[in-house]
Amino acid sequence: MKVYTGSHVPDFFDTVVMHENCENNGSKISFPFNTILGQNIRMKGEDVSRNKKILEKGKILKPQDIGQIAAIGLKKIRVYKPLKIVIFSTGNELLTPGNKINEGKRYDSNRFILSSLLKELNCTLIDLKIIKDNLELIKQAIVNNSFDSDIIITSGSASKGEEDYINNIIRQIGKVYINRIRVKPGKPLVIGKVKKSLVVGLPGNTSAMFTIFLRVIKPIVLILSGASNYLSNYYYVESGFSYNKKSNRTEFLRVKLIRKNNKIIAYKHIKQTSGVFQSFIESDGLVELEENVNYIEKGMSIKFIPFNEG
Repeated sequence: MKVYTGSHVPDFFDTVVMHENCENNGSKISFPFNTILGQNIRMKGEDVSRNKKILEKGKILKPQDIGQIAAIGLKKIRVYKPLKIVIFSTGNELLTPGNKINEGKRYDSNRFILSSLLKELNCTLIDLKIIKDNLELIKQAIVNNSFDSDIIITSGSASKGEEDYINNIIRQIGKVYINRIRVKPGKPLVIGKVKKSLVVGLPGNTSAMFTIFLRVIKPIVLILSGASNYLSNYYYVESGFSYNKKSNRTEFLRVKLIRKNNKIIAYKHIKQTSGVFQSFIESDGLVELEENVNYIEKGMSIKFIPFNEG
């Protein structure tokens, strides 16, 4: 009897031989003698048996997950609603790319980086663009969006000094949870709450902003999105450099990985300052040096966090 791929095999039959392995001699069909009983038949429950859990709660869905959901006949499932996140940059010196730049000005790249990072996390974005260093304007933007957004993320105006607007505004109209952390780069971080919204003040320096988003803000976004796995992947590599650091802070270094003699070795990028961002493009990830570490010797095993976790 001829059956097609994926179709039901009548109960009387127990083996299927592929068409290309058969030889039709008119009234007879011959096939290899080494055919195995039950071959090419997919049994009920072979892929997924009854009552088997196919997905864990909190899993970020990938194409293969969606395919399996469809394969078992589900039209829809319950998922977490995407977070609504408001972003804006602050600074009198900022310009939107495309405008003519003048002395003392710089282009706003942080907002575009944040937008891209948050879209990867499937968030709904509202971009307020650039707001000048004016306490009332920044306060108004935060208050107006604090009733119906999950997170408000600003970049700039977070460093300690007269222009420390974000920290002062949150203290006036909400509650500050974190004001500065022992991390390099990224010390001037502010996290608080106003009305319904979590408010995050990221550093204005692009390298510091990018680092703190990856190591602090991204896990927060994933947790609030319902994800059960919110920590970055990491593994240990051999250090291709020696380095002294202060022991009272965590430090992140940009590194390039090179394979030598069947070993993966991390080499520190020559440019590590907060104001330099090209080194992120030329690096493969970050090396994390914890607070209690004050010296890295060449050849030591160090913790590496890749930029590309795919």
